[in-house]
Parts: sequence; structure tokens; C-alpha cells
Amino acid sequence: MLDISKALLRMNQLNLRWLYFGIPFALCWIVWFMFESYPKVGGEMICYGGSVGFVLGAAGGILHCIRVRHKAKEAIHDIEEYTKDN
Repeated sequence: MLDISKALLRMNQLNLRWLYFGIPFALCWIVWFMFESYPKVGGEMICYGGSVGFVLGAAGGILHCIRVRHKAKEAIHDIEEYTKDN
């Protein structure tokens, strides 16, 4: 049980470290996308679509990250309660 708890804590830490890379990369990517797409024919609409997709993807990713972290913390808490009782 303790091994699982430690693994869940490590998973949470690694997920946070991934965000330190992922967020700046995503921001650089969307800026580059806009820079390359806008001068093209129909570029304004491409930029609108890319922006909407970026925002929806970011919102979905954030919600997923929050759910995973919450479930991991809940499992860690359950393991702690179980080990205290026994």
C-alpha cells in the first residue's frame, strides 16, 4: 500500500513538471501558428479556428489534469486512512 501511495505522489509531481514544459511550448506553438497562418489566403479564419481549438483543448486538458490529481489525492487519502486503522 505504501508503495502505491509513493507512486501516486510521484505521478502527481511528474505531472506538474510536465506542465512546466507543456504550457510554454503550447504558447510558443500558438504564436508560431498565428504568425504562419495569418498572411495566407483565408488566414484570418484559420487563426480564429486555431484559437478556438487551442482554448477548447487547453480547457479540456486542464479539466483532465485536475480530475487525475483529485483522484490520485483521494486514493492517497484512502490508503492513509486504511493504514492508520490497521
